[in-house]
Amino acid sequence: MRANWLLLSLIFLLALPRPTAARPLERVLPQVTVAPVSTTSTQISISAPLGGQVLQGKVPIMGYTAAGSLQSSELSFAYTNDPADTWFLIQYSTLPVSNGLLAEWDTTTITDGNYTLRLVATFREGNQQTVTIPGLRVRNYTPI
Repeated sequence: MRANWLLLSLIFLLALPRPTAARPLERVLPQVTVAPVSTTSTQISISAPLGGQVLQGKVPIMGYTAAGSLQSSELSFAYTNDPADTWFLIQYSTLPVSNGLLAEWDTTTITDGNYTLRLVATFREGNQQTVTIPGLRVRNYTPI
């Protein structure tokens, strides 16, 4: 009986597939997918002019739009308390600005009065950020 069992075991072992060549063990590393990190949490800003300032002539508008995956930015102005909420474009850009000149606003082409400046940044993800600077006083033709 023991001989039959040994014979069957031997036949079974001989029937098993044999490796054809000695190969080093292959290591399969799991694939890791890294999702892009949204850096749009960095805030856009306008650093100059500031609310309450009197503006005359050509005014440099300074700020920051190098936030995240910027697609475009629009800088515009409106009359303060305008019931029609009409905005006039000063500058459209697809280039990020890092604490530098966003645009130059020629205030000589508008009437004296109080204005609000607005910066709208649109990001590739589809979201937007808006910054407004209210209370800008343009005084080209009237005394300050």
